[in-house]
Amino acid sequence: MDGFEKALEECLPALQRFVRFRISNMEDADDIVQDVCETVVRNSRELRDPAAFRPWLFTIARNRCMDHYRRKTPELTQLEDAEELCAPGDVRSIWETLSGLPAGRDGPLHRRDRRQEL
Repeated sequence: MDGFEKALEECLPALQRFVRFRISNMEDADDIVQDVCETVVRNSRELRDPAAFRPWLFTIARNRCMDHYRRKTPELTQLEDAEELCAPGDVRSIWETLSGLPAGRDGPLHRRDRRQEL
């Protein structure tokens, strides 16, 4: 076992805690830990300073956790599609509520969406 493998083995329990704290599903967390380990081994030649191994490892782990949540984020429904999801009266109520939002508080709602009349 070389120094690189030994460093990874020593960091593995802390890496597992780090990922499991951020990812509630244990199977997903274990998959991320495995992916991180594979990435570290595959890219080991890129690490120039052995003293930077631990921060490098945890940076990769943090990025993989963020990637996990990006993939899990549901797609937003377009307001124009609301008619298919709600009763017509509900859609009108949604538009009325959105029209009452002060400027700058409408988040991803675009002005073009406000012009639509139901």
